[in-house]
Amino acid sequence: MKTFMNKTVTYSNPTLYNHYLSEIMTELPKYRYDCDYHYNPTTEGVKTILDEYFKNKGWLYPVFECHPQYKGNGQIVFSSDYHRKVNKVGVQQFCDWCCDVLLDIYRKKAPHIMGMDYEELCNYYRKLDMICDYMIYISNIEIGQGKVDCRINGMNVNDLTKEKRKTYILKAELGSQVREISSNHNSAYLAIGDIDKVRVLLRMFDYISDNVMTLATEDFANTINYFGELTDYNKIKAVKGQKVSRIINKICRMLGIDKNPEYGKRIAQLGDDINEMLIRRHTVISINPWDYLSMSFGDSWSNCSTIDKMNDRHINGGEHTYHGDSGSGTLSYMLDPSTVIYYMVDESYSGNEYELQPKTHRCLFHLGEDKMIQGRVYPKTNDGDNTIYEEIRTIMQKVVSEMFKVNNLWTMKQGASACNAVTETYGTHYPDYIRYNCCTVCWHNNGIQVYKNNKPMIIGHNPICISCGKEHTENEYIECGNCRRNW
Repeated sequence: MKTFMNKTVTYSNPTLYNHYLSEIMTELPKYRYDCDYHYNPTTEGVKTILDEYFKNKGWLYPVFECHPQYKGNGQIVFSSDYHRKVNKVGVQQFCDWCCDVLLDIYRKKAPHIMGMDYEELCNYYRKLDMICDYMIYISNIEIGQGKVDCRINGMNVNDLTKEKRKTYILKAELGSQVREISSNHNSAYLAIGDIDKVRVLLRMFDYISDNVMTLATEDFANTINYFGELTDYNKIKAVKGQKVSRIINKICRMLGIDKNPEYGKRIAQLGDDINEMLIRRHTVISINPWDYLSMSFGDSWSNCSTIDKMNDRHINGGEHTYHGDSGSGTLSYMLDPSTVIYYMVDESYSGNEYELQPKTHRCLFHLGEDKMIQGRVYPKTNDGDNTIYEEIRTIMQKVVSEMFKVNNLWTMKQGASACNAVTETYGTHYPDYIRYNCCTVCWHNNGIQVYKNNKPMIIGHNPICISCGKEHTENEYIECGNCRRNW
């Protein structure tokens, strides 16, 4: 049966070709593949990449350009609303943070000696013990007819030994007044009289963390009030139907957690995480080459496909998480005949260089043989809530139907095995479509009979070196080993 996704179409656009060449040559050197080396693309290398790209992806340009929301640069752009479900992980992280702050509050209330709490006094004693051992060793060294006179701040070894003994006694005295208590990620020595109260408060935050909801149920409200009664915080007075974010805010104010300088930012994020909402985003469906290279340039996330190996974008406050173990997969996807990038950009952006903006979410789609495959949504976790997958897939089905001028009728099957049955994988990319059961295959049907074109779709291509223009098979790098060694 003849496919309406005709990949034999050729396409040429010298102006667009030169624009892509300039963009890649400008953007790539901003990032590093190693601590000491930025990317060093050559015109010849990038031209070889673009030649192969247009050879394989060119068939998509005519159908993209005929879409009413095509904005140029290989991009269809429009605004869409997406449902943001409760972010349980975010709420749990807030509760963990509250527990740590709570321990710190009560640590400061615990008994102190010489201006030190028990843990600080223990550290002071350990340092004295170590210094005394070194001083005894040094004092026994003979130099000529004499020995070394070793002193620290005017104190000799005998003086420091007396200080150590005194500190030991004080440590034992302070230790009898405190006990250690732990949260999920921290521990502290608190006054014995506070231990039971703090233990109950930690249990209360654990309960909130384990029972994430937007509006309090009767059981939730009663349980929170019970915790409050156990700790003399009777004024919590949670009620059924009340926003849980308000209950948590009230608890934090009673406990003094709101005095922490991070609280304003943290409680605002909690409000976003615990409440379902409708979010409007620029939606971009793209075959722009830079969108492939930057496919893992998230607004607050990255993954193993990033080419920003040294985190020059300073994601997570500069904390380096991903080193691009599958970085050449960006080229593998760019150079195949099937892969399209679907991503979102914050609605506040008002320009037209969408490919240069951080992506709030990203999903790969693969088109061919009258079907499409939906890959994993990043940075979405696999928590069983597939709302965003469904919304993205529904939008993409509509756009693809409009691009190819066919009815918006699809037959869907979910699961990695379903995707694996209709794909042939090449190249160096990470094939999430055959690794995650959240991925799907959608076959187009004409509404008269259910016909599934099960001819395998080709996904992936060996990367081409950005410097020498030769194919290679390295997973981690977008340039070959010979060119890296020659830099």
